[in-house]
Amino acid sequence: MVDALTVVLYGLIVICMLVVLPLLYEMILTVAAALGGGHLRHSQRSLRIARLLDRVSDYSERGIQAMVLGMIFGPIYVHYQEVAPLFADYAGEHDSTTHIVLVHLLPSVWINANMLYNFYRACKDSPGLPDDDRECAQQCAHCRKPKPPGTHHCGTCNQCVVDLDHHCPFTANCVGRGNYRSFFLFVFYSWIATVYAFWLSVTSHALCHEGRSELVCNQWRLRIYYLSMLAVVALTAFLALMVYLTLVGRSFRTFMAGSRSDIYPNERPWNRLQLRLGPWRLWWKYLIPALGDRNTIAGGLRAI
Repeated sequence: MVDALTVVLYGLIVICMLVVLPLLYEMILTVAAALGGGHLRHSQRSLRIARLLDRVSDYSERGIQAMVLGMIFGPIYVHYQEVAPLFADYAGEHDSTTHIVLVHLLPSVWINANMLYNFYRACKDSPGLPDDDRECAQQCAHCRKPKPPGTHHCGTCNQCVVDLDHHCPFTANCVGRGNYRSFFLFVFYSWIATVYAFWLSVTSHALCHEGRSELVCNQWRLRIYYLSMLAVVALTAFLALMVYLTLVGRSFRTFMAGSRSDIYPNERPWNRLQLRLGPWRLWWKYLIPALGDRNTIAGGLRAI
């Protein structure tokens, strides 16, 4: 009989697939264009399919937000219900409290507090809407509003965003100049969380199979081991891609479309990174939630 947790996992997988359908369709069109089928992207049938997939994705995004929160709080529960007792049992009664605090409680609170805070900011903050400048010469063909240089229209949100990177289904929000730093820090701390979880799972897996703990090793410990390993690989690749695209001045949107650089094209790579994340001398503030919120971003080289 299938347990409830397995049903939930399959449900989350289905939601994820529904949300990323527009992205997968865009990847298919990009590959088709590279093979000589560039006309497919602009055909009426292709546009209708894209609109339908966007509508399905919109309805699924709220479920994805709930899924992200579940992916944050779920491992916390598993950590203290399954993993921490195993470590405490091996450490022994004489130092189990110290071990729990230093190895489990403090790192978990620090990592998850930063993850939750930056996820909240990436969802809540405006991605960076252009000023309503009536004297702007260029006008958006979609929303009929002024479109300053560096601004792009998001078809999902139906609004123009300054330095639009992409529309993120996990935050149900665009990622642009206004919230790129929060999104980047959310991904960064998610990566730290997966590395930390992988270390815990590897160690607990070894303790189980070496018989160094009296606790029984159940099947879920093995599942946690493989899930954490896959999460480390996936988030390492995505974080590396984000850093690379920032350094070369490309957005995720243009990367998927195979277009040229469009984010600070005239700046050097190191300056681009600081213009997106803030001056490097203040990066230490990102270790504490909300401490680095006032760091100057995208204010030109005078702010660096």
